[in-house]
Amino acid sequence: MHNMKAVLCSSVFILTLIMLSGACSLIGLSGEGLPKFKETATFIAIDKTNPSDRTFPGGRGPDEMVLYTPDFGERTGTNQWGSEAVVENGIVVKVGQNNSVIPSNGFVLSGHGKANYWITEHLLLGTEIEIVGQQAIALTTAKSLIYQTRARLKLVKETLEKAHATAAAYPAAEAQDRYAASEADLEMAVAQLERGRTQRAGGLAMRARQKALEAFALTKPSRSREGRGVWYRLTEKNPRQLKKTIARLQRNGFNLIFPETIYWGYSIYPPATSGFVPQGDSRAASLFQQNPAFRGWDPLKTLIDVAHEGGIQVHVWVHVFFLGFKDSPFIESNPLWLARNKQGACASTREEGYFYLCMSNEEARTFLLENFKALVMNYDIDGFQLDYIRYPVSEPFEEGYCYCQSCRGKFFAQYGHDPVDISPSETPELWKKWNAFREEQISSFVRTVSITLRSMKPDLKISADVFSELADARRSKFQNWAEWAQKEWVDFLCPMAYSTDVGAVRRDVARMREIVPPALPIFVGLAPYLGLSGDALLDQIEATQQEGADGVVLFSLSQISDDMMHLLNLGPFRTDAAVPE
Repeated sequence: MHNMKAVLCSSVFILTLIMLSGACSLIGLSGEGLPKFKETATFIAIDKTNPSDRTFPGGRGPDEMVLYTPDFGERTGTNQWGSEAVVENGIVVKVGQNNSVIPSNGFVLSGHGKANYWITEHLLLGTEIEIVGQQAIALTTAKSLIYQTRARLKLVKETLEKAHATAAAYPAAEAQDRYAASEADLEMAVAQLERGRTQRAGGLAMRARQKALEAFALTKPSRSREGRGVWYRLTEKNPRQLKKTIARLQRNGFNLIFPETIYWGYSIYPPATSGFVPQGDSRAASLFQQNPAFRGWDPLKTLIDVAHEGGIQVHVWVHVFFLGFKDSPFIESNPLWLARNKQGACASTREEGYFYLCMSNEEARTFLLENFKALVMNYDIDGFQLDYIRYPVSEPFEEGYCYCQSCRGKFFAQYGHDPVDISPSETPELWKKWNAFREEQISSFVRTVSITLRSMKPDLKISADVFSELADARRSKFQNWAEWAQKEWVDFLCPMAYSTDVGAVRRDVARMREIVPPALPIFVGLAPYLGLSGDALLDQIEATQQEGADGVVLFSLSQISDDMMHLLNLGPFRTDAAVPE
């Protein structure tokens, strides 16, 4: 095990307590007029140290916490699906990126999934950390809070100086006042810590950090033409609760709402009872059942009415081919509509437990289209957003989709071969045709939806949630969003740039902006759900602006804290903005 000087706890008793409890509050008090301060210790098990098996990038597998020491090499070699903390001399000096440089005087903790959440929740600049056995132990102290605030103030000072030099439009006096208040509190915190008054030092450091974050937010650019959206799974039980939610979004600068409207085989609204007559046979022409959680009222109608009163656009967010899990109402009632892999199984192994509709089945496509038409006819929506407009993840090819009777029959009719019998190595030309066939099932449905819904409501905005790396989207999911954009079947795209790494977000946007026509807006999907801090989210928003994006959509509302809302309101969302057309 890498030998490191202990910096966390000098008492064997304290270490034992941490090991037994997993997280303990060592100190807690409330100074007069100061935030409550609690020094906390947490720990997590380390799954691997310097992994030699590189099956995954950097050897970091699902939900794993990996320790990288200088013996591993220069960098961790990890991909963007996680986050890392760089530790020097027992102190976290950098957090949030991937493929980190491993310091000679420290190590890197790298987490994916559950371990990633631990990093984003507990590790900030200045956090004191030690490796004891197979445990990583982190301690947040008054000293670490002072470290964090000092680092943030340095960045704020640089930003203020740059903004002043370039005559950037921002509330300079307010930002400077909060910067000065933070400096004053920080100076007092240092003095209190030197006198051994740890509790009061911690409270002062917390207040200083908050003021520094607010000053940082105030330096961020706020545009007058920008999409500011949020994906939103409703949990409200009545109209009063729903109105409260919409009011919160309105006062914090949002102008777009994407309510999850059709998902897991249900709708949030009741089936249409008048004004719409489905076409086709009885099964394909039926309508989605209402989710039992919303029976007795129509939350979509209430949401639209309230949002429009507040000047917020409503774009219904629908799952297209993804049906949910084994308890979806379609699994037993319409088995012939389900997508299947080569072995005939419906449940995906690459996306564990996911069930999809077959993308070529005419009855299934008619069913979806009839439901979409009913939704447009019965509700005054501003936009229609297609999610899961793709195949299940189909790599490796042995686990790919779809090999149901419909797909096999249609491909055989065109090319005289059963796709079950072809492979990329043995029949490469046929394999290309099979991939093109699958891609066309998705693209043709986007085209059909776009033409049909626009014919009903010409000003309706059609959009899609997509994977930002086009080559991967086409290869493993048969999602050719570049074609949809170039042929104007969509009015904007929402690339899911879900990462804790601002550099990865920047690269995703830049890559898409090179492909998508300049006039087509890009509203970048960002991921508070990954445990982003408020300042990290502000940095990501600014990066999307700099790379030519036209707005952001946050995933999702349930992970946006009041503190994060406050920083958005002070920062990029502080001025009113019109949604780009």
